[in-house]
Amino acid sequence: MRMWMVYPEVLCRNHLLGEHLETHMIEGCIRKGKSLKGFVEKGLIETRSLRQRHDDLAEEITARGWNHQTPMLYEDELRRGEVDREASYGELVSRCPECWKRHKIIMKGEKIMVEFVDYIRPDSGCELAKSLATFKGLWRFTNEKPCLGCGFRIDCSFLKRISLEDIIKKKEFFNRSHFKTNAQVAKEKGVSKRQASKLRRKGE
Repeated sequence: MRMWMVYPEVLCRNHLLGEHLETHMIEGCIRKGKSLKGFVEKGLIETRSLRQRHDDLAEEITARGWNHQTPMLYEDELRRGEVDREASYGELVSRCPECWKRHKIIMKGEKIMVEFVDYIRPDSGCELAKSLATFKGLWRFTNEKPCLGCGFRIDCSFLKRISLEDIIKKKEFFNRSHFKTNAQVAKEKGVSKRQASKLRRKGE
Protein backbone atom coordinates (compact mmCIF):
# COMPACT_ATOMS: atom_id res chain seq x y z
CA MET A 1 0.00 0.00 0.00
CA ARG A 2 1.22 3.44 -0.86
CA MET A 3 0.16 7.08 -0.99
CA TRP A 4 2.13 8.78 -3.77
CA MET A 5 0.97 12.26 -2.72
CA VAL A 6 1.80 13.79 -6.12
CA TYR A 7 -0.47 15.90 -8.32
CA PRO A 8 -3.42 13.61 -9.17
CA GLU A 9 -3.36 14.95 -12.76
CA VAL A 10 0.07 13.37 -13.25
CA LEU A 11 -1.06 9.86 -12.37
CA CYS A 12 -1.74 7.45 -15.22
CA ARG A 13 -4.95 5.42 -15.13
CA ASN A 14 -3.39 2.49 -13.27
CA HIS A 15 -1.68 4.62 -10.64
CA LEU A 16 -4.72 6.86 -10.15
CA LEU A 17 -7.17 4.01 -9.65
CA GLY A 18 -4.56 2.00 -7.75
CA GLU A 19 -3.79 4.71 -5.22
CA HIS A 20 -7.50 5.40 -4.77
CA LEU A 21 -8.08 1.72 -3.95
CA GLU A 22 -5.15 1.72 -1.55
CA THR A 23 -6.50 4.70 0.40
CA HIS A 24 -9.54 2.54 1.16
CA MET A 25 -7.27 -0.39 2.04
CA ILE A 26 -5.33 1.81 4.48
CA GLU A 27 -8.58 3.00 6.03
CA GLY A 28 -9.70 -0.63 6.38
CA CYS A 29 -6.48 -1.59 8.14
CA ILE A 30 -6.85 1.29 10.58
CA ARG A 31 -10.46 0.42 11.39
CA LYS A 32 -9.52 -3.24 11.93
CA GLY A 33 -6.56 -2.32 14.12
CA LYS A 34 -3.97 -3.86 11.81
CA SER A 35 -0.36 -2.70 12.06
CA LEU A 36 0.89 -0.10 9.60
CA LYS A 37 4.34 0.09 11.15
CA GLY A 38 6.26 -1.00 8.04
CA PHE A 39 4.44 1.44 5.77
CA VAL A 40 4.93 4.28 8.25
CA GLU A 41 8.65 3.59 8.70
CA LYS A 42 9.22 3.48 4.94
CA GLY A 43 7.38 6.77 4.44
CA LEU A 44 4.69 5.21 2.24
CA ILE A 45 1.60 6.50 4.02
CA GLU A 46 0.46 9.61 5.85
CA THR A 47 -2.66 9.04 7.92
CA ARG A 48 -3.46 12.70 8.59
CA SER A 49 -3.76 13.28 4.82
CA LEU A 50 -5.69 10.10 4.06
CA ARG A 51 -9.17 11.56 3.64
CA GLN A 52 -8.05 14.65 1.72
CA ARG A 53 -5.88 12.51 -0.53
CA HIS A 54 -8.79 10.19 -1.23
CA ASP A 55 -11.02 13.15 -2.09
CA ASP A 56 -8.39 14.65 -4.41
CA LEU A 57 -8.05 11.32 -6.23
CA ALA A 58 -11.83 10.94 -6.43
CA GLU A 59 -12.12 14.41 -7.94
CA GLU A 60 -9.55 13.53 -10.61
CA ILE A 61 -11.33 10.25 -11.35
CA THR A 62 -14.56 12.15 -11.91
CA ALA A 63 -12.78 14.82 -13.99
CA ARG A 64 -11.59 12.08 -16.37
CA GLY A 65 -15.16 10.94 -16.89
CA TRP A 66 -15.06 7.84 -14.72
CA ASN A 67 -17.51 6.90 -11.98
CA HIS A 68 -16.66 7.25 -8.31
CA GLN A 69 -19.08 5.74 -5.82
CA THR A 70 -16.95 5.05 -2.74
CA PRO A 71 -16.81 8.13 -0.48
CA MET A 72 -14.54 8.14 2.57
CA LEU A 73 -15.70 9.32 5.99
CA TYR A 74 -12.44 8.65 7.83
CA GLU A 75 -11.32 11.13 10.51
CA ASP A 76 -7.69 10.68 11.49
CA GLU A 77 -6.61 10.40 15.12
CA LEU A 78 -3.31 8.55 14.61
CA ARG A 79 -1.18 11.25 12.97
CA ARG A 80 1.28 8.67 11.74
CA GLY A 81 3.64 8.70 8.77
CA GLU A 82 5.14 11.36 6.53
CA VAL A 83 5.49 11.07 2.74
CA ASP A 84 8.41 12.83 1.08
CA ARG A 85 6.48 14.31 -1.85
CA GLU A 86 9.52 15.34 -3.89
CA ALA A 87 11.17 11.92 -3.62
CA SER A 88 7.85 10.21 -4.32
CA TYR A 89 7.31 12.31 -7.44
CA GLY A 90 10.79 11.53 -8.72
CA GLU A 91 10.37 7.81 -8.14
CA LEU A 92 6.97 7.70 -9.80
CA VAL A 93 7.90 9.46 -13.05
CA SER A 94 11.14 7.47 -13.30
CA ARG A 95 9.28 4.17 -12.92
CA CYS A 96 6.17 4.76 -15.00
CA PRO A 97 6.43 5.89 -18.67
CA GLU A 98 2.76 6.90 -18.76
CA CYS A 99 3.06 9.09 -15.65
CA TRP A 100 6.20 10.61 -17.14
CA LYS A 101 4.29 11.53 -20.31
CA ARG A 102 1.53 13.14 -18.27
CA HIS A 103 4.13 14.96 -16.16
CA LYS A 104 5.73 16.53 -19.23
CA ILE A 105 2.40 17.65 -20.71
CA ILE A 106 1.04 19.02 -17.45
CA MET A 107 4.23 20.77 -16.38
CA LYS A 108 4.46 22.48 -19.77
CA GLY A 109 0.90 23.74 -19.34
CA GLU A 110 1.57 24.82 -15.75
CA LYS A 111 4.66 26.77 -16.85
CA ILE A 112 2.68 28.61 -19.53
CA MET A 113 -0.15 29.24 -17.09
CA VAL A 114 2.17 30.61 -14.41
CA GLU A 115 3.77 32.92 -16.97
CA PHE A 116 0.31 34.09 -18.08
CA VAL A 117 -0.81 34.73 -14.50
CA ASP A 118 2.38 36.65 -13.82
CA TYR A 119 1.70 38.74 -16.93
CA ILE A 120 -1.89 39.71 -16.18
CA ARG A 121 -1.47 40.27 -12.40
CA PRO A 122 -4.34 41.15 -9.99
CA ASP A 123 -4.24 44.87 -10.80
CA SER A 124 -4.18 44.44 -14.59
CA GLY A 125 -7.94 44.76 -15.08
CA CYS A 126 -8.44 41.03 -15.57
CA GLU A 127 -11.18 39.73 -13.26
CA LEU A 128 -9.85 36.16 -13.44
CA ALA A 129 -6.47 37.23 -12.09
CA LYS A 130 -8.10 38.08 -8.76
CA SER A 131 -8.65 34.37 -8.07
CA LEU A 132 -5.90 31.96 -9.08
CA ALA A 133 -8.11 28.94 -8.36
CA THR A 134 -10.83 30.21 -10.72
CA PHE A 135 -8.25 31.08 -13.35
CA LYS A 136 -6.60 27.64 -13.18
CA GLY A 137 -9.95 25.90 -13.56
CA LEU A 138 -10.93 27.98 -16.60
CA TRP A 139 -7.42 27.66 -18.05
CA ARG A 140 -7.73 23.88 -18.17
CA PHE A 141 -11.42 23.82 -19.14
CA THR A 142 -10.83 26.08 -22.17
CA ASN A 143 -7.65 24.31 -23.31
CA GLU A 144 -5.35 27.17 -22.28
CA LYS A 145 -7.59 29.91 -23.74
CA PRO A 146 -9.13 31.41 -20.58
CA CYS A 147 -10.18 34.69 -22.20
CA LEU A 148 -12.48 32.83 -24.61
CA GLY A 149 -14.43 31.29 -21.75
CA CYS A 150 -14.50 34.35 -19.51
CA GLY A 151 -17.82 36.04 -18.76
CA PHE A 152 -16.06 39.40 -18.26
CA ARG A 153 -14.37 39.51 -21.67
CA ILE A 154 -16.80 42.00 -23.28
CA ASP A 155 -15.97 44.78 -20.81
CA CYS A 156 -12.46 43.58 -19.91
CA SER A 157 -10.08 46.54 -19.64
CA PHE A 158 -7.11 44.15 -19.77
CA LEU A 159 -8.17 42.72 -23.16
CA LYS A 160 -8.87 46.18 -24.55
CA ARG A 161 -5.45 47.37 -23.43
CA ILE A 162 -3.46 44.47 -24.86
CA SER A 163 -5.48 44.62 -28.09
CA LEU A 164 -4.59 48.31 -28.45
CA GLU A 165 -0.94 47.59 -27.65
CA ASP A 166 -0.92 44.86 -30.30
CA ILE A 167 -2.37 47.23 -32.92
CA ILE A 168 0.18 49.92 -32.06
CA LYS A 169 3.03 47.42 -32.21
CA LYS A 170 1.92 46.17 -35.62
CA LYS A 171 1.59 49.72 -36.96
CA GLU A 172 5.03 50.63 -35.67
CA PHE A 173 6.51 47.51 -37.23
CA PHE A 174 4.77 48.17 -40.55
CA ASN A 175 5.94 51.78 -40.68
CA ARG A 176 9.46 50.96 -39.56
CA SER A 177 10.55 48.02 -41.62
CA HIS A 178 7.84 46.66 -43.92
CA PHE A 179 9.37 48.20 -47.02
CA LYS A 180 12.95 47.57 -46.06
CA THR A 181 14.92 44.55 -47.18
CA ASN A 182 16.52 42.16 -44.71
CA ALA A 183 19.89 43.55 -45.77
CA GLN A 184 18.84 47.09 -44.89
CA VAL A 185 17.45 46.05 -41.50
CA ALA A 186 20.56 43.97 -40.81
CA LYS A 187 22.81 46.95 -41.58
CA GLU A 188 20.79 49.27 -39.32
CA LYS A 189 20.80 46.86 -36.39
CA GLY A 190 24.25 45.43 -36.92
CA VAL A 191 23.08 41.84 -37.26
CA SER A 192 23.10 39.18 -39.95
CA LYS A 193 20.35 39.00 -42.58
CA ARG A 194 19.06 35.79 -41.03
CA GLN A 195 18.83 37.47 -37.62
CA ALA A 196 17.12 40.46 -39.24
CA SER A 197 14.53 38.14 -40.79
CA LYS A 198 13.80 36.61 -37.38
CA LEU A 199 13.49 40.04 -35.77
CA ARG A 200 11.00 41.15 -38.41
CA ARG A 201 8.87 38.05 -37.90
CA LYS A 202 8.77 38.83 -34.19
CA GLY A 203 7.85 42.44 -34.89
CA GLU A 204 11.04 43.80 -33.36
